[in-house]
Amino acid sequence: MIPNDNQTQRISIMLKDKMSTYFGMSPPTCTSYLHSPYLVITLKNILSPLESSLINQGEMFLVEKIRDVIMKPLLEELEDQLKQTMAFQVERWYYDWKYGANQGIIMAKEEKGFMSDVANSAHTFAEIVVDCYTEIHTEPERVKVMEVHQHAFLLACSGVLFDIEKMLFKQGHEKLLRKRENPRRASFLHRLSQRLGWDYEHTFDHVSVLWDYEQDTALIYLEILKAS
Repeated sequence: MIPNDNQTQRISIMLKDKMSTYFGMSPPTCTSYLHSPYLVITLKNILSPLESSLINQGEMFLVEKIRDVIMKPLLEELEDQLKQTMAFQVERWYYDWKYGANQGIIMAKEEKGFMSDVANSAHTFAEIVVDCYTEIHTEPERVKVMEVHQHAFLLACSGVLFDIEKMLFKQGHEKLLRKRENPRRASFLHRLSQRLGWDYEHTFDHVSVLWDYEQDTALIYLEILKAS
């Protein structure tokens, strides 16, 4: 499907309505980007007063558990709306919350979409990103790069799991694997900032690394501040 501003605005409105219903509030900043095969939605100021209170009391695990429970029906309803109003058929959903930065990301992969290559300059940047990912985990077998917009890139890295990780996932130990994600994200961001010689907080508007254990894939989204 060919995206336009009206479509992306409609997606943002639909998501904000759903979050208002399910969370009792919607994020003031919700921006959508549609670029086959991925729909990317970035959110700022995601925390409700209750969640902020729980986090301040050290109840992060409870907040994460509640969010996981709520997101399932929310995304099911959003998926139906995307299919009915825009003929966008979702194959998979991904989401990641950065509670300290009060921001998040939601992504959907389209069933029949395809990922095209981008310019050499983007590939040069992507090579640095992949090098940093390789240092904190393993070298991907394949990498596809998508320019989401002028200041943001999405890298789909496939073939990223060790044999033992594949075995643990098949045996139902996904929660155990998820526990390793936050330290790996922090290490990745540290290495990327060092490699580029950039101050993370004043360079990146948003960075997320999401692992899909079923498809043996890591999705890396990087959005650079326009002032950089």
